[in-house]
Amino acid sequence: MTLVSKTSEGVVAYSWNLDHLLREGTWSLLRLDAVEVESLPGVERLLALESGTLVLWRELDQLRAHAGETAADMDSAMLGVRDHLGLIFHRFIGDSKRALVIRLNSRAIPAIDPFLSTHRRTQRLPSESFKVEGSTVTVQPFTVPRLTTLSSADRASLQVAGQLRDSQGFYIYRARRLVIWGTWFRILPRQDMAKLSRVQVDVPNSLDHLWALDIKKATAQPPPEVRRRLKKFAERVTTPSKNTLNWQGRKEKSATQHVWQLVTHENGFSYSLNRSHPAVDAAVVASGGQGEAELGRLLTLIEATMPGDDIFNRLAKDQVMENGLGESAIAEMARDMWTKYSTAAGPSATGDAFVAAMINVEPFSGHPRGADILKEAVRG
Repeated sequence: MTLVSKTSEGVVAYSWNLDHLLREGTWSLLRLDAVEVESLPGVERLLALESGTLVLWRELDQLRAHAGETAADMDSAMLGVRDHLGLIFHRFIGDSKRALVIRLNSRAIPAIDPFLSTHRRTQRLPSESFKVEGSTVTVQPFTVPRLTTLSSADRASLQVAGQLRDSQGFYIYRARRLVIWGTWFRILPRQDMAKLSRVQVDVPNSLDHLWALDIKKATAQPPPEVRRRLKKFAERVTTPSKNTLNWQGRKEKSATQHVWQLVTHENGFSYSLNRSHPAVDAAVVASGGQGEAELGRLLTLIEATMPGDDIFNRLAKDQVMENGLGESAIAEMARDMWTKYSTAAGPSATGDAFVAAMINVEPFSGHPRGADILKEAVRG
C-alpha cells in the first residue's frame, strides 16, 4: 500500500510493502523520492489538486487468494471496498459544512448512512451525554423505518450487517469515524421486535485506552462504566421499534373497519376475517343471498390456512410483502360498492352518505386518495 499526501508544504509518500518487511525483518516503511512519486499510476490527478491524498494498492496477491482471480471477482471485491468506505466515513462524506470526497478508481464514493437520519420516517429520539474521566460520551438513538416503506437503495443502507435483525444495536464512533456496529455488547439479546433500533455512540479519541481499541481501530469493547450507562439506555430505546413493528401500530379499538381482526386467546392469538366488512356484504348480495353459507366456509378456510410461519420466516430475512392493492383495483372496488349501495338504498342513496360510510373501511381508509376515489366512484 502506497500513500501519497500533498499539502501546501509539499508532497510526501510512503510505501508499506509486505515483501520488504519480510526481507528486513523490521516494521519499516519505504519513503519514495520525487522520481518514484511521479511514476505512480494516477498521481497526476493528485498533483493537479491543491491538497489531497492518494492511496494506491498494488501486488494484491493476498486479495486474489481470497476474492478470486477473475476480473468479475476483483470488481466484486472493489464494490465491497466502496460500500465499506462509504459506511465507515459516512459522517465525513455527508458533512454539509466540510464534506470529504473519497474516490475509488476515480469514482466518488457515496455515504451510507446506517440510520437514514434525514429520512422523514426515521424517528430521532432524545440524545443523552455523560462524562467518563472528564471526556464526554454522547448517545443518540434512532428508530429506522420499516423496509416496506423504503426504496431498494434505502433498504441497502440499513442492511449494513446483513439482515435487518443483525444490524440493530450500538454504532460506536471514534472522532466521527465508525469503529464497530450492529452489536448490543451482550447487554441485550438481538430481537426481531428490536430490529429497527440503532444507537449512535460518539466517543472521543481521549478514551482510546478505556475502549481497548486495536491498531486498525476495527474493534472496541466498552469499559465497565460506559457499559453500565449503555445498559440503562438500551432497555428503553427498543420500545419505539416494538411499537412500529406491532402490526403497523394497529389498535384493538379503532373506528376503522379492518379486513383482518386480531383475536387474543389465553395462550396466544389469531386473526379472523371481518364478517361485517362491506366487501363481505357485497359478495352475499351478489350471490342473491344464496351463497352466504359457502362464503362463510371459505373465509374460515382462509383463516385456518394462513401461512403464518412462512410469513414470519420471510420477514425475518428482510423480504418485503408486495401484495397491496393498486389504485386501479381500489377504484374498481369503490365503483362496485357504490352500485350495490345505491341499488340497496334506492332513491334515498346519496354520494355523501356513501363516502361517509366507506371512508373508515379498508382499503379506502389506508389510501392517501381514499376519499377522492370514493367520490369519483359516485360521479361515475
